Amino acid sequence: MTRSAMIRRVAQTIGAAMWLMLAASTGYAQPSGQVWTNVTSDWLSTERLTYELDLEPKSQVVSAPGQPLWMNLDVTPSVAYAATGWLDLIGELTTGYTDQTDNHNTFEATVRAGLQFHILSRVIQPHLAGGRGADREKLPLRRAVVSTLLRVEQRNFVYGGTTPTESSWRFRDRVEFDYPLNRPKLTMDGAVYLSNDGEAFVPLASAADAGRVSQFRIRTGIGYRQSFAWRFEALYIWTGTRNADGSGFTVASHALDVRIKRMF
Repeated sequence: MTRSAMIRRVAQTIGAAMWLMLAASTGYAQPSGQVWTNVTSDWLSTERLTYELDLEPKSQVVSAPGQPLWMNLDVTPSVAYAATGWLDLIGELTTGYTDQTDNHNTFEATVRAGLQFHILSRVIQPHLAGGRGADREKLPLRRAVVSTLLRVEQRNFVYGGTTPTESSWRFRDRVEFDYPLNRPKLTMDGAVYLSNDGEAFVPLASAADAGRVSQFRIRTGIGYRQSFAWRFEALYIWTGTRNADGSGFTVASHALDVRIKRMF
């Protein structure tokens, strides 16, 4: 696929995602519309150890009548250790600031720990003295890449004004599926791929919350690996929430997420 054809494909995907956001909003109590951006840098320190820094600005551009708009910036450094070809150990720290138009601003600090299971496994290449980051890239064994990421997080929020500080625990389970369209493997340069995942959020505040999924998020879109160093994605994100009474999910937001990843 030529670069111009790739640009057209990405533009069509973005247009379709925006249409879905508008179409799906009708018939609901005005879910919010958001625009996200992820700028991520990964450093492959060894064949097993990876450091990452993710900058994630977000903006709410559509809200229900009378509700404030907001802008947010999250900064997340993380570390991943490949214990085996099918298991990573994950540690993350997110700090974020949200600026609302009603001046009820929020600071967040969240610590996460988790396990990522690579269901179809990978090849961990041996470290080569003087090698480049690409020499330490983990290679999928098959065309499709399937994994699940289990995380526990401790969340802390400090609000402006007189609102008291909040703290809570939450469990997250995300299942991911990626599939290259024009190359045999995702790790080949020039690969265009489908990227999909679904994530469930379970509060751990009390026994009454045990096993209750309070939020569910679906992401789907298309990605392009230009080279080992650069990857680009455009995703549509649907988020639904559910109250403690066990009623069905209500659409909370639609978002368009543009991602840029730099590998070292």
